[in-house]
Amino acid sequence: MSDEAAGPARPNTAAPPGPAQRLARTDRGRQVLQDRSLPLSRAARNLLLIIDPTQPTSHWLAVVRGTSPADLQALLDAGLVAAPATPAAVPRIPLAQALERLDYSTLSTRLTAELRPQLGLIQGFRAALEIERASDVAALRLLALQLVEQVRLAQGTAVAQALAQALADGR
Repeated sequence: MSDEAAGPARPNTAAPPGPAQRLARTDRGRQVLQDRSLPLSRAARNLLLIIDPTQPTSHWLAVVRGTSPADLQALLDAGLVAAPATPAAVPRIPLAQALERLDYSTLSTRLTAELRPQLGLIQGFRAALEIERASDVAALRLLALQLVEQVRLAQGTAVAQALAQALADGR
């Protein structure tokens, strides 16, 4: 008990990471990787090198050999990783409303350019045929909504949102 009283106790302010939580390196974490100013175990250092918010913590713990939830907690306690900051919400109009601003030619060109890389060779070819079969801009808009949903189911919400943004903005 006297050993505990001798050293300053550092409060653990970070909540233990849940298996579905996503974490990212902080600026301090990047600095520690560069200058090795903080002694880390090999497993903790490897975890710090690879962790990013694209996967939950359970994935990174399974991928990096020799890591444990304690290693992850140590990175959190040291301020080397944290939950990523969420960007301020940008007001967006629904895709259907954004597509209303586009004419047939513009929407057809954007769909053809964006969908082939997203859907792959065979499904991209099928989508191109459906785009060519669309008789008017209303049919093309409906097809665009269906294809964005198909991408969402196949590749996830983030990819579908990026596709929707590309179709609406033409970037």
